[in-house]
Parts: sequence; C-alpha cells; structure tokens
Amino acid sequence: MNIKEIVIFGAGRGSRDVLQLIEQINKEAIVWKVVGFVDSNPELSHKIIDNIQVYKTVDDIGALPKRLYGITGVQNPKIRRTIVENEIVENGLKIATLLHPDVDIPGDAIFGMGCVIFPGVIIAKGVTLGQSVLVNYNTLLGIDLVIGNYSFIGPSVVITASCSIGEESVIGAGCLFVPGVSVGDGCMIGLGTRLIGHVGDSLHVFDFPKKIIRENNMKNQKVSW
Repeated sequence: MNIKEIVIFGAGRGSRDVLQLIEQINKEAIVWKVVGFVDSNPELSHKIIDNIQVYKTVDDIGALPKRLYGITGVQNPKIRRTIVENEIVENGLKIATLLHPDVDIPGDAIFGMGCVIFPGVIIAKGVTLGQSVLVNYNTLLGIDLVIGNYSFIGPSVVITASCSIGEESVIGAGCLFVPGVSVGDGCMIGLGTRLIGHVGDSLHVFDFPKKIIRENNMKNQKVSW
C-alpha cells in the first residue's frame, strides 16, 4: 500500500478541520500519514494538538521523505497563498489535494492542485476550481461555476448556475448566489448574504444582520400545518 506522508501548515481551527478530513479519508482506505503540523506561532511550538506534534519549521521535523506532501487549512486566502508558495513549494514539498470520499466528482470537473473539499459538498457539472480553493461543509457548487485560485467558500453556501468567483475571495457561511452572479478578486461576502448582483474586485458585501421591515402579523393567528 502506497501511504503518502503529509505536513499540515498552520495548527489553528482550519487546519484541524483538514486533519479531521484526512482522518475521514483514511477510514475509507489509508492514504495519508500526518507527519506533523508546522506553525510559526511560538506559543504552539512543540505542543501536541489532536495527537499531532507541532513544529516551528519544516526543518525542525528532521529527516524528510523524498515525496512529502503539504497542505494548509488556513482560511485567509492571502495567507494561504503565502504558505503554499513560500512554505510548501519552496521547501520542495508536493501540494496535496484532499477530497472527501463521499463527495461525487463529475467527470468534467477541473480542480487545481491543493484544493480541499469537505463532506456534504455537492458539485454539479462544468465546475472549475483554481489552485488551493477550499470548499467547506455542505455547500452547493452549481453548474458551470468557476472559482479562482486561493478562494475560500464557507459552509452551507448555495451557488447556483453559471456563477463565477475570482481569486483570493472569501464567501461567508450561508451565502446564496442567484444564477449568473459574478464576484471579483479579493472580495469578502459576509455571512448569510443573498447575492443578486455582480460584485467588482476588492469589495466587501454584507447584509447580515438583516433588518426587520415589518412586524409579524401572525402573532394571534391559529396556524395549522
């Protein structure tokens, strides 16, 4: 059995989610052996998190296998790009791609290196993901969707048909995209936003918390289901 050894960069919540994803993949068939976390935070150095050793740098791990892989669960796109380019690639590691085994991948899907797909994600036909795109739990990627490099898609997002998202954008949990909407590079779409129009580059769009525009007039009504 060809077991691949992998280092997880960052030891925060996002990368611990990645560790759990690796454990879920290994339940189906043992694919990965986690060598350790790498995190430059001195408060985490040499600690044990989720039974995995934390190292300050890759060099601290010691003798490395020739085909060591690297991945990160850091959700901030700019930091994730820096980790991939300056820590994983510069240290000669291969970029891992992690797909939960229960996620159905259409035959025409195109994924760049380093993509991370969590459980419950539904992927329609014609979906293209750039490098190191992270798609969190229970999200719908609609037909003919294109997502640029290093973007982060939060949990329970619904992206309908023919949408596009640029590079290094963050789509918050529970967002809803109507068909044909595009989001530019470097954008942040806030939690629960219902996106009905195009968003240009480097813009933040938030509509949460939503305002109550009228009182509930059903207080005294009998409701039958």
